[in-house]
Amino acid sequence: MRRQGNGSGRTRQDHTTLARHYSAHAADHEADAILHEQLAAADAASPLADALRHYAAHSSEVADALRNLAERHEAMAMD
Repeated sequence: MRRQGNGSGRTRQDHTTLARHYSAHAADHEADAILHEQLAAADAASPLADALRHYAAHSSEVADALRNLAERHEAMAMD
């Protein structure tokens, strides 16, 4: 296998493993975002609704960042 000089992975398999890892975590964070958005919508009058929406937005941003990392590692695995 060809060694990689960048990122945490050293081989194609390392990058593939990291891509799967980040993709799985992205899916978890996206599910968390959806759940908290639904909780906020279910009781919009709740004093916690704003905090739930804030947490949902944060989880969604983290999911996007993790998907980006997964895509980068997938690309490095292809090099």
